[in-house]
Amino acid sequence: MAYIDNVRDLELLILLAKYGSFTDAALEAGVSQPSVSQAIKRLEKKTGIHLVHRQRFGAEGGARLSAAGLAVAEQAGRALTEINALPRIISESLTTRVRNIGLPPIISSLLSIGGGVAWTDDSSGLSFHAVGSQKLLGEIEEHKVDYGAVASIDESLSVSGVEMTKLASYPFGMACTEGMVERLGTQGMTSLRPEDLIKLPQDIPFVTLNRDFVHSRASERLMRLSEPVSHLIEVSDVETLKMITTSGLVCSLITSAGIRKSDGLRFIPFTGGNMPRFNVFLFNDTSRPAYEEDRQEVRNFSSFALERLTKAS
Repeated sequence: MAYIDNVRDLELLILLAKYGSFTDAALEAGVSQPSVSQAIKRLEKKTGIHLVHRQRFGAEGGARLSAAGLAVAEQAGRALTEINALPRIISESLTTRVRNIGLPPIISSLLSIGGGVAWTDDSSGLSFHAVGSQKLLGEIEEHKVDYGAVASIDESLSVSGVEMTKLASYPFGMACTEGMVERLGTQGMTSLRPEDLIKLPQDIPFVTLNRDFVHSRASERLMRLSEPVSHLIEVSDVETLKMITTSGLVCSLITSAGIRKSDGLRFIPFTGGNMPRFNVFLFNDTSRPAYEEDRQEVRNFSSFALERLTKAS
């Protein structure tokens, strides 16, 4: 059983120590002066200690705490501060901390993330940013995401306050239906060079992903030297690109990482010196407050991603 039955009595003692007046303490607490007096009497009876020296004269109900009273008031103040912090502490313990995970659509597909996450038991606090790598790079530079994976045609990435580790690399190439392969006369080809594009029928448009994705940078390097810009269609997501390509009316410029057997498309990679590649990097923002707290979770993610990417390559 608690030594002090009524916390409110302690609060009134603290107010009395602060104001030195029963009347002022009562006004601050929103109670009557006799209520303050009764609270002090209860505390003195419970503790067996004389806490307050009452002044017999004066209209303000003056009072001065004894040495014991001051010690009790000081200790009670510290205890009440901790008690008043309980709602915040409880709220923080019940609130799930959110980790912002950057995973572009193609990389997410490579990792087969959809039915759950295999690298942490605390998946309720994960928020996924499913945007193209080019757009995600901007968010990484602005420190809006905590960790994840991102792609670039650059062989290395450097962002202040962010760890970057290259995990895998995939070629870009031309994807089309078997019917389109026959129309282009590329049935026996196992690879393409950029200069081969100009030999293809000029009425065949190409489709690729827009500037939210690294494909736009790859297309500048691979296609615009040999194909009119008007022949290049840009779309905003991978599924639309595949849908247009499977219609048999266009070819697409895409990384092999974005093509699956179930898509029913033939992929012919670009080869040769200085060809851009779809390089996948693990990133981890070391400047965020929870960096140390998430260190093991990021290690687990790295191992998980490396295993999945190795199987996919």
